[in-house]
Amino acid sequence: MKLLAPEAVGSLSACSTSVEVRGNIAGATIEILVDGNLASSHVSTVADSTDSIGVALQANQQLTARQTFSGAASPDSLFD
Repeated sequence: MKLLAPEAVGSLSACSTSVEVRGNIAGATIEILVDGNLASSHVSTVADSTDSIGVALQANQQLTARQTFSGAASPDSLFD
């Protein structure tokens, strides 16, 4: 199964500690990456949720999200 990248949405700024993630599959593992490094990971219980970034963002950092489900991984999604 080919997975689509989840969408990270909302207003982020330096010191943000959470992000809204949409379009993921309930039961998928959601990974939040900051500058390409894994910052947090959890199994989603709903398709749209607000998730912990795992760290406080700093200026000019890039946030991406991806999901894995049944052994398939989505591409990374840029913050929208």
